[in-house]
This record gives sequence, C-alpha cells and structure tokens, in this order.
Amino acid sequence: MPIQVIIELTEIELETLENIIKKGSDWWERERAMTIKLLYEGKSTAEIAKQQDCHVETIR
Repeated sequence: MPIQVIIELTEIELETLENIIKKGSDWWERERAMTIKLLYEGKSTAEIAKQQDCHVETIR
C-alpha cells in the first residue's frame, strides 16, 4: 500500500526548492528537492520512487 506523506511548505520554501531544482550544483540536492516538491504536490512515495527510478524506502 502506498504511503501518503503530507508536507506543508510556505511560498518561500517552495520557491527555494524550485531554485534548487533548476540551479542546484549537486545532483543529489536537486533530486532531494524534487522529491520534497512532489510529496508537497500529493504524490505517493511509490509514484515518486517509480518516477525517480529508486526504491520506495529511499523516498521515505
């Protein structure tokens, strides 16, 4: 059963994540920022794991 993680972000936090996704110097940092943004958008851990080609436990 997919786990639904609820994340609340302020507008500034969301903008910061988007800047990291677009301009971050480290691929891992960009990937993590994208994971957080997708969780914020309501995606399940299983959906994100499939999209990012990684294990569900990595997303959790």
